[in-house]
Amino acid sequence: MTDYEYGTCNFIEIDCRLPWRSVFVFVDTDRFLADRIFIDRKIPVRFKKEMARDDTDYVLVFCSTRRKDRKAFAESMGFLERKMLLSGRTDYSQSCRDIFAGITNESQTK
Repeated sequence: MTDYEYGTCNFIEIDCRLPWRSVFVFVDTDRFLADRIFIDRKIPVRFKKEMARDDTDYVLVFCSTRRKDRKAFAESMGFLERKMLLSGRTDYSQSCRDIFAGITNESQTK
């Protein structure tokens, strides 16, 4: 059995011009399960925008945090992935990989 680290496939960090901020995009559901995790872990997050497609229940959420909260944010993504799997969304991890693979492939071809 291979070791799997939760929270490694469901978000990416985007370059930010402000040295004290970190910008992320992560995959959530239309019920925004990550919100409760951020509240419980007391991680201040500024939500920028959401993007959704009609053919999936998942939503891309763009947000920012203080640079010093990067590690806590990444850990919360692990909790989000586990929460998705426990709530029956067994396709979540693979869907995240597919979504981000599509994004990175598009940006490399431009």
